[in-house]
Amino acid sequence: MEKIFQGDFFCIFCIYSLTIFFHVVRLLINIMYEVLTLLQPITYECFYH
Repeated sequence: MEKIFQGDFFCIFCIYSLTIFFHVVRLLINIMYEVLTLLQPITYECFYH
């Protein structure tokens, strides 16, 4: 009984950590995309001036 409970807890923990990981990755990608879109005109000016 205790072993089964521990297994369930481990599974739930894995799922939670995975979802959190994916959310963090998504946030980082969004931030990177926004930074790139913000920097794009500046880099364009620097390279093609």
